[in-house]
Amino acid sequence: MRRAHRFFGLLAVVPLLAWLVSGVALVVMDPGPSEGTEVLLPMRPLARSVTVRPEPGVHEVRLFSTVLGQHLIQRTEFGWRHLDPVTGELKPAPAEEELRGLLEEAFGDSDGFGEISLVAADSVVTTTGRVITLDWSAFTASYKDDTTRLAGILRRVHGLGLSGIPIVDGWLMIVAGVLGSALALLGLGLLFREEGAPERDGRRGS
Repeated sequence: MRRAHRFFGLLAVVPLLAWLVSGVALVVMDPGPSEGTEVLLPMRPLARSVTVRPEPGVHEVRLFSTVLGQHLIQRTEFGWRHLDPVTGELKPAPAEEELRGLLEEAFGDSDGFGEISLVAADSVVTTTGRVITLDWSAFTASYKDDTTRLAGILRRVHGLGLSGIPIVDGWLMIVAGVLGSALALLGLGLLFREEGAPERDGRRGS
């Protein structure tokens, strides 16, 4: 029983160490958001009032201005819509220079941004290797670089998502639970076994 307890103990140490080391790394390094985390872009109040009457089925409305003018964002059951608040028509996606100016205003002062070196469709690449992608419909952006990749890995490991594949990680969680339960049961068995040993020795001596 002791050998089995040691064996299951060694197996259980691996996920516990992964959880501990990744947790300490997250606290000490503070790597920020994980890869793909959406960030709201800077919004300004409107320079003049605009009256908007949401259509039926609209669950959320955002009305604001940016360097690109005025924006009306609506969330419906089918997703987000980005409209011109004056005309009510879909607002066209920004051109290359407009996208550059928008994202420079949003991220230009952040650490690790550098300068925009490439603009492609709805994404830009900076000189530091950061890739920023704009979701024009919801007016959010997500970015990825070495720091966000590290943050994602650490958070996956800390949540025992070691493989990044939901099915595999689910089975790993089950195995970890079984190992922990087996370890606890074997420990209890050893405890009761040691408590019963003196009684048996006393009977033999009498």
